[in-house]
Amino acid sequence: MNYSISRYDENDFEAIVDLISRFQDYVSSVDSLKELRPFTSRKEAKAYAKQALKDVSKMEGVLYVAKYQEQIVGFIQGVIQRHHGRVLHNLSHKKSLDG
Repeated sequence: MNYSISRYDENDFEAIVDLISRFQDYVSSVDSLKELRPFTSRKEAKAYAKQALKDVSKMEGVLYVAKYQEQIVGFIQGVIQRHHGRVLHNLSHKKSLDG
């Protein structure tokens, strides 16, 4: 098989934007509570991807891409959140509202 995993490279950016956009389309389509929405433009998806890359840089993270026959077919991002003092968890997203 012609699969490979490698660290993100800036040449991978457009493919990552495509995957993020497709994933957001999917999760918003199955969100029965309608809390999520698809990106309204490629510009919005690019801004999201750029923020993800900033998080990787700022939070001791990493982004890997999966390729099949040299085409990017997936990726994974991980970051480390440092906890200071007695704070065990800081939300990095907006809390959902009940009701």
